[in-house]
Amino acid sequence: IIINQAGIFPTSLPLVELKGKALLLSVMHNTLFGMYTHPNLHIHNRLLLNILETCWAKSILKRLFYIKYHCYFKQIVEGSDAVLLLSESFKKELNYYSRGSLDKVVIIPNPLTIPPNDLIYSKRKEVLFVGRLEYQKRPDLLLDIWKKVAVFFPEWSLRILGDGMERKLLEKRIQREKIPNVYLEGFKSPIPYYQTASILCMTSCYETFGLVLLEAMNYGVVPIAFNSYPNLKDIIENDKDGCIIAPFNINEYADKLLMMMKNESELTRLRENAKMKIEKYNIPLHSQSLKRIRVPWPSG
Repeated sequence: IIINQAGIFPTSLPLVELKGKALLLSVMHNTLFGMYTHPNLHIHNRLLLNILETCWAKSILKRLFYIKYHCYFKQIVEGSDAVLLLSESFKKELNYYSRGSLDKVVIIPNPLTIPPNDLIYSKRKEVLFVGRLEYQKRPDLLLDIWKKVAVFFPEWSLRILGDGMERKLLEKRIQREKIPNVYLEGFKSPIPYYQTASILCMTSCYETFGLVLLEAMNYGVVPIAFNSYPNLKDIIENDKDGCIIAPFNINEYADKLLMMMKNESELTRLRENAKMKIEKYNIPLHSQSLKRIRVPWPSG
């Protein structure tokens, strides 16, 4: 059995020819529309970024990437014995690129990889960001949003965990624009921060799955994210266990964040629902559900 963990990339195509009588499982760990319609580049020209984020620009990019990658995805789907996706919502994207049968597709979402937590922690007035500091995560939008809310709640802080190419730019911008109460923590274990934070902000232009959302919810941290990738709604139910914002509406995001920060009873309700939501992603329950999945092995 060959497990191709890079099924989303054309460099894995030779495995189809080399597999012989072995069984080939191709795993696609990301959203195809996200990977191939967002300009995941080190771009800091706001005008250019805004243009590339328009619907017509994305439509053109999607068509160009279809022309470039259609043959690859058709071959990888036809040549694999099973194709593993993280969410049912990714089938539409795979069908767009491969234009073929999806009978071989198996859905296996990510489980919660840290121990389930039943403790109740004393929460502080902290907003948390966890992720690589690169364009895909859009930390620049996070600062735009924080500038809008920080003036109303000077007792709240924003803690940013992670590192990457954008860090120095963020540091310079925080100093230049005098953005208050922002702390760049670098690479650290997020668990102590999950224990004390009240809200988790995700501002990514797309995500593979968003495992940090599950981790945060496990510790009663209420998530808020842009609706910028298809399986976000597998994790968050809007206004029930978190908040979903139209991409990339920073005014709507700031308004929702303000509502959560000033309304403790609403934050408590979302927190309690969030902790219940992640139960189905705990590994024991997750494993039980996977036992019912049958990979479509070829006869013989």
